[in-house]
Amino acid sequence: MARKGKDGNPLLREIGGILLSGTAIYISISLLSFSPSDPSFNTAGTGGVSNWGGRVGAYVADLLLTSIGP
Repeated sequence: MARKGKDGNPLLREIGGILLSGTAIYISISLLSFSPSDPSFNTAGTGGVSNWGGRVGAYVADLLLTSIGP
């Protein structure tokens, strides 16, 4: 009887890789389009959101730039 390796289901690994890649691209786009005037944890912006990731992208970019630094 052959034992299955630690690799698991290849389909689940593919789906996980696609999700991880999509998340990385979304975070990169959000960081690249960061604007200090966007509403975020540190700014109470009243205007529209200029971040390409939308309101969530503005919050993600602000959180990462605040915790890691520019």
